[in-house]
This record gives sequence, structure tokens and C-alpha cells, in this order.
Amino acid sequence: MTDKIVFLDFDGVVRLPVMTGDWPPDAEFSPPHIARIAELLRVTGASVVISSTWRLRLDRAGIASALGDAFPADRLHVDWATPDLSPALGELPRGHEIQAWLNAHPAVTRFVILDDLPQSRFGDLAPRLVRTELLGGFSERHLVKAQGLLEA
Repeated sequence: MTDKIVFLDFDGVVRLPVMTGDWPPDAEFSPPHIARIAELLRVTGASVVISSTWRLRLDRAGIASALGDAFPADRLHVDWATPDLSPALGELPRGHEIQAWLNAHPAVTRFVILDDLPQSRFGDLAPRLVRTELLGGFSERHLVKAQGLLEA
């Protein structure tokens, strides 16, 4: 695989609220935002590891299907999801699960975290966070920042 990893959350990154008149709003996967992720993977050669809680509901094929045709499913890392540490330790910040994945893969030298959660949820990994906004998702600005972190 690759030494570059993109840890991908869904909600607020590639799955955005859509106002339908109801509250709470529905949310849908956004092909333009997913296409930006695909561009990041193409340009950097990175692979994806799913850090979203969606990894607990869907298997690898389900994740690829949910992301749709714009997502290059072949870029999902063989070990495609961060571990779920919550049953053993209670609810932990997402950074603990990402760190556990990194500890199991010492060959990974460069990574970026795409998420809409605050930096405080990532501890020492916070400098690798490209924080998106729930309503805006993964924008061109985020693409540039993520590419810079992966190429540094």
C-alpha cells in the first residue's frame, strides 16, 4: 500500500445536511465533496482509512457503496477502518482510535485527519487535522491544506 493515509470522517466532510423543511435536516453524501477526496488521493497517492462511526454499521463493501462512484474504492487501505475502542474503554476521543491504528501500522509516515470535530478530540494528533464545517464539508481550501500535510 502506501505510507500516506487519509483518516476520513463522513458527516461534515462528505455527507452534508440537506434542508427538507423537517428538523433535523436529512443528510446526503455529496459527490462533489467525494470527488475532492478522490483528487487528494490521486495527487498524493494516499490510501483511506475510515474513522467515521459509519465504520461500525457498514462493512468495507457497504462503505464503498455508500460513498458512490466518485470514490475510488481501490484506495481503501487493506485495514480500512480504525478500531472501535468504545466498548472496552467507554467513549473516547476519535484521536485515540486513530492513534491505535497508527500504532498497529508503524510504516505509515504521513497522514491527515479529515473531520468536523474540534481539535480537542484529537490530542497530540491535532496538528494533522484538517477541520471541515458541518454545512460546508471538504472544500478546495481543505484539499490544498490536506495535500500540503501529506506532501510535507
